[in-house]
Amino acid sequence: MDRIELLMATLTPSAVLLLVAVAGIFVLVIGCIAVLILALMRRSADIGTLSAKLEAAEDELESVTGQRDAAEAALERFVTLADGASEVWTRTPFEPPDGYAERMAESIPIIAAANLKGGVGKTTLAANLAAWFDARGERVLLIDLDYQGSLTAMALGGDARGRDFGAPGARTLLRGEMPKVFPMAGAESNSGVIDASYPLLNEESRLLFRWLLGLEPGDVRYRLASLLLAPRVQTIYDRVIIDTPPRVTLSLVNALCAATHLVIPTQLNGLSTEAVQSFLATLDALRPRPLPPVQRYRILGMQKTWSTERMSRAELAAVAEIDRMLAMRGEPPGLFLRDAILPNMSGFQRAAGRGLAYRTEPSVRPELDRLGARIGRFAPSFAEELEEE
Repeated sequence: MDRIELLMATLTPSAVLLLVAVAGIFVLVIGCIAVLILALMRRSADIGTLSAKLEAAEDELESVTGQRDAAEAALERFVTLADGASEVWTRTPFEPPDGYAERMAESIPIIAAANLKGGVGKTTLAANLAAWFDARGERVLLIDLDYQGSLTAMALGGDARGRDFGAPGARTLLRGEMPKVFPMAGAESNSGVIDASYPLLNEESRLLFRWLLGLEPGDVRYRLASLLLAPRVQTIYDRVIIDTPPRVTLSLVNALCAATHLVIPTQLNGLSTEAVQSFLATLDALRPRPLPPVQRYRILGMQKTWSTERMSRAELAAVAEIDRMLAMRGEPPGLFLRDAILPNMSGFQRAAGRGLAYRTEPSVRPELDRLGARIGRFAPSFAEELEEE
């Protein structure tokens, strides 16, 4: 202590200031070194984190590349569709519901109105048949599987204008779950409607590609069949009627795999009868797998004139062409419903888009009565105990 006091006493003020400055510089240098060390440590940590992220990105890129290759392979299979059928729909393995054939044989009638040509009357047929059977006390489940939702608008009538067109509806069916069932407009029994809207189109594509890539559990072709063959539907309803899209889509394939009966409506002209032949070839390509081996069908003529007794020459020629086509296929007689040709009456146009013609247009009822009775004999329900052909 004495030495320090002696040193301080001998130092001049300028020397003291110099010492203080040197000490300050020393402290500053130490501080700078510490900051530099901390910065280097932080930079090293950032480099480590960046390296880890880079490795993760490389792994993700490799995974995405693999998925892209798989997607390209799936897309290549998808675009090989020819005449409405391809290996996409007949790919193995097949995973139908347990006891599929037996349950189909014991099922209530599940009728699909189907054709690969638009504008032939599928929606008009499905909607008004549902109304006809409902008026006779049957509990009908009417399903719209065309994303355009025309059947939904008909079957819900005024209620359709206030509904949410983004609601799940038929999309939920393709996911393997039952959606909300809306009451059918003017229903006399406990008949209901499962609706469709434009989001169904994207859902079909999404589920199909996930299935082709092996990312979707189960067999997406049989999801509707699993639901319709379940006790929940089989005990609540007497009949199911399905309106299908005029394209080979996931919805159409589901409808064909679930249907016990097919009704193929066609306009009576050359182009439409050619479309029927193409559709029958598609069914041949899909049977016996994935479609059920036994599935009866009938062809229904939808003509442009207003009376079946005054058919035009072109319509008569179309009928003859259908008969010739069926004979060449070796089909049994009676597949074309000659006694149930449905004329293009103005009542159907007046009701289009706003309700069911059978409910709102008395002029069409006699024709629909004749048609409904014919379809009832073709696909009898347990409720009516009609004698099957």
